[in-house]
Amino acid sequence: MPRSSSPVRTPGFHPGNHGFESHTRYKLKKSALVAVFLIYWGKGGKMEVLGNSSHHKYNFMNAKDKNAIILHGTADKPTDFWFPSLKKDLETKGYEVWLPELPNAKFPNRKDWLPFLLENGKFTEKTVIIGHSAGAQIILSLLEKLEVKIKQAIMVSGYAKALRKEESSEKNVDEYDWEAIKPKCEKFVFINSDNDPWTCDDTQGRIMFDKLGGMQIILHEGHMGSNYYNQPYKEFPLISKLID
Repeated sequence: MPRSSSPVRTPGFHPGNHGFESHTRYKLKKSALVAVFLIYWGKGGKMEVLGNSSHHKYNFMNAKDKNAIILHGTADKPTDFWFPSLKKDLETKGYEVWLPELPNAKFPNRKDWLPFLLENGKFTEKTVIIGHSAGAQIILSLLEKLEVKIKQAIMVSGYAKALRKEESSEKNVDEYDWEAIKPKCEKFVFINSDNDPWTCDDTQGRIMFDKLGGMQIILHEGHMGSNYYNQPYKEFPLISKLID
């Protein structure tokens, strides 16, 4: 199925305007109708979107009877950044939300994180998983193992290599089984910045987008939450808007 080959560049919104608009532009490409999403968002900056609506119909009505999982990154905790505010937003929409403190977060690895998530998480066709940084990486490893197809995966500041196998392993060297991951999720969304100081940037998001399809959103917002770089990033309403 064809999709856009380059980001759609859109103007940032005006400061103080917290609205969210979704528009669709249609064009013919190789005798197929391709729909490219244009979404206006930002904090006075720019945003770019990659995607097509051939498989995904995004509506922003309140969800009912669904569960969401929010996963933090390296050396972070559930009270950091936009995690609590997103949890509150999703609970208002009717979601059951699990925002766990992941084990050994200073040295995230699959040996610790995968069993913890598989044993304690709830995964159904109505599940939405949101991950930040290393929390985004573990989503992909998790999808490799799940037997159920979840509803949506949103990866913020994600990276195209798998987490280390265990604490002593070399960091981020293993490839994912992309063919195993792709059928395990209905909607993929990759949100990256073009100025991420940890290099979890739009080039990494593009690799994942090319492998899995879905939607790539490119911002100019650093890591979108970092204690090391003193970026508290307490609100991130865009994510809630992407979840129906």
